[in-house]
Amino acid sequence: MDTTDRIIRMLDSEEGEIAIAAALVLGRLRPVEQRVVEALRGALRRAPASARSYFLDALAATQDACVLEDVVNSLLAGENGSEQAIRILRRFGAKTLAHVTRIHEGHEGWLGGAWIKVVAGIPQRDAIRMLFDKLPHCNWEQARATSLFIRENWEIYPEPAKALARRRVKEFLATPKRLPPHALVTCLKLRRPVGDPLDATEIAAWCGPGQESSVRRHALEILAETPLSPPDEEVVRHALFSALADGIHREINTAALHVATGASAPAFRVEQLEELLGRKNLSVAAFAMDEMARIAPRVALRRLPDFLMAPHPRQRIAAMEALLGIQGGPSAVLAALTGDAPEPRRRELAENLLRSGVRFSPAV
Repeated sequence: MDTTDRIIRMLDSEEGEIAIAAALVLGRLRPVEQRVVEALRGALRRAPASARSYFLDALAATQDACVLEDVVNSLLAGENGSEQAIRILRRFGAKTLAHVTRIHEGHEGWLGGAWIKVVAGIPQRDAIRMLFDKLPHCNWEQARATSLFIRENWEIYPEPAKALARRRVKEFLATPKRLPPHALVTCLKLRRPVGDPLDATEIAAWCGPGQESSVRRHALEILAETPLSPPDEEVVRHALFSALADGIHREINTAALHVATGASAPAFRVEQLEELLGRKNLSVAAFAMDEMARIAPRVALRRLPDFLMAPHPRQRIAAMEALLGIQGGPSAVLAALTGDAPEPRRRELAENLLRSGVRFSPAV
């Protein structure tokens, strides 16, 4: 019995610290012997959960590809060591990619989201190819994970891998009818991180009513973070108006409002704001009132008093607040207060007026 055999026997020690120490020593012996690898694999299977991570590290230290099966089993079992298993699998690089290919044989998509995290952390061109080959077959959660982990690991990829990522993103966006919405969203969100950003006009094209609603919403979110230049304004204005006027998808309205209230958003035309005043989405209607008071106070003074007695209280409050901020607006509010509207509406208007804290000049 040689020294290696004696250390192997120590793997069965009843004292856990001795067994762990023996495993760590065996993992670093060179050259790697098959008897050592098999002994460590057996010890891993017998080890209590609290000690498995040490034996997994010892196996990985041998750098023998046959240990991949044990690491994969640890990952699939969803144990506490799954993050450790991901790190180990990434270190095996091309060997892991070959193993992943075998596991997924006959499956177009991923067998689990953890595989995306494994593959995205391997700095090789083939890893990028695998991620994009499977993207059209991902579900929403997997598509989000693909985008997240490519962005997270972008700096580790060599230039050929980065170039492939940029090319595949462009190709996918050029043939949108071939992709499910979540794959399109992933590609849209990757354009800037991979160093090939879309300009505002290009993004606005994805915000129109011809796109699936989830694609529109995410395109609007990207648009909110995109600098606008003067040539972009008309296209962006039209895209935002179309999204705000959407009477079906409230999430589209919400995303468009986020862009429209940004510091660099283009001003709407008065006729567009007039059309938005009566929208069912009261947030959109209130936005249109505020904007009208800001850019066209004379038009606001003519149109907004009608909404002081509108059916919904939020419309009435929004109209009052917009009017109180422009010249002549307080007089319009007082006229409604003293007019022939039903008593409950006039009382409500008076209460809202008091809460606003506005002060009237003696002339009013």
